[in-house]
Amino acid sequence: MIKMRLINVKTNLKVILIFSCLVFGSCNLYRELMIKTSKAQKISDAVQIGNDWTEIRSSETLRSLAQIHKISVRTDVVETFDEKDPTNQTLKFKTGASGKIEAVLYDEQGNEYQLRVTGIGGDSGGFYLGRERAPRKPNEPPDQEPHFPLDKLYTKLKIRSNVPFEIQKMEWITEIQK
Repeated sequence: MIKMRLINVKTNLKVILIFSCLVFGSCNLYRELMIKTSKAQKISDAVQIGNDWTEIRSSETLRSLAQIHKISVRTDVVETFDEKDPTNQTLKFKTGASGKIEAVLYDEQGNEYQLRVTGIGGDSGGFYLGRERAPRKPNEPPDQEPHFPLDKLYTKLKIRSNVPFEIQKMEWITEIQK
């Protein structure tokens, strides 16, 4: 009986959060409560990035197991997005320079997945790389397609920047909805 009440309370809370998200725009609260980071797999430690493509192979097998995946690029040299670029693909570095990051993820069959900067910040600074998602209309639920094809193995990442910088650490982040 008590267990059944707890399930109903959790279900009601989810409905209230979804409604609040739609009506009041409090989607960040919904995201924090409904999504948790389930795993962060190391891709690499420190590596220097410059104009030429740098190929990185993870010592761990990277798999697409969930709807949401991204690559966390930890560095202390990125400040913000360059406000002159409305696409948010130009980063402003702490040196004052502005530059673009290009990155491609490859699966075991050699298929390419173009990556773009999807966010700045995080626990240790830096930025996130992910797949471009089609924009959705206001009040429309999130797309249910995964960011990367499921049950694939991802074997390498190529990255370059027109502003040289050092990556301190890269991780493959998998987020699972609760």
